[in-house]
Amino acid sequence: MVLVDTSVWRNVALAAADSYRTLRRRGIGVRKTIRVIIGAFCIVNDHELLHSDRDFDPMEEALRIAHLQGNALKWQNVSRALARTRRPLYCFQGSPKQGS
Repeated sequence: MVLVDTSVWRNVALAAADSYRTLRRRGIGVRKTIRVIIGAFCIVNDHELLHSDRDFDPMEEALRIAHLQGNALKWQNVSRALARTRRPLYCFQGSPKQGS
């Protein structure tokens, strides 16, 4: 019994490696590898990214990750964001920012 289609995750892993190299070439540091994997997952599976993590901001432009626009993201507004999008949505809430 196969629970996970390994070809999908293989594509995500390859896209994550390529994304990491692209980010490093552009001088963008990656603090946590999982964020590159999340970004690659969104790219490969054509998902939009909803986040409150500043690490994704430079990645969105450099990797052309589809994301929902908005300034201060309020997690109470997720249902409204879901209503606006036509793609599957991946939500990621990172660590609270210092001073927030």
